[in-house]
Amino acid sequence: MIITRMNGRWAMALALGLGLAACSSDGASPTTGILTPKSSETPGDSAINTTPPGQPPTSGPFTLAAHVGIAVAGPDTLQNTPLAGALVTVYRLDLQRVPGATADTLTTVETAIGSATTNAAGDASISNLPSAAFRIEAAPPAGSNVASGSLRISGPYPSTVHLLIILRPTGGAA
Repeated sequence: MIITRMNGRWAMALALGLGLAACSSDGASPTTGILTPKSSETPGDSAINTTPPGQPPTSGPFTLAAHVGIAVAGPDTLQNTPLAGALVTVYRLDLQRVPGATADTLTTVETAIGSATTNAAGDASISNLPSAAFRIEAAPPAGSNVASGSLRISGPYPSTVHLLIILRPTGGAA
């Protein structure tokens, strides 16, 4: 599960292993939905996705603040146990023409531009990221029984983007 905080509000997307699915019934992207307090429609779950109010984007550098945790079984999809030692890597996504192909044939090239390891609280921060398209990956420490997760985001961004990345135990234990 991946939660994005923008201007003090939270947006949500679900990442199981390397798969990604939006948790929005209206098709909102992971960086645009806003979480509101739980409702009677989803008993026990505090994550409800709604449409965000307008917010000023930035074209300058921004900071990515990530929290990585392990899913806790139960109805609340936001509940997690912090994961220390997880590697959060930011990959810039650039489109490049495929050599020798026609003009409309492009490929995505990923370039790692920053990474950080989560502390005991499961938190990591990466600063001075340019406004571009990214894939953000959270990899658990070696020997962990949880799967990696990743998501894609594209700007413009507020000055700080907060992500809550909830990884699932392997073997379907959560």
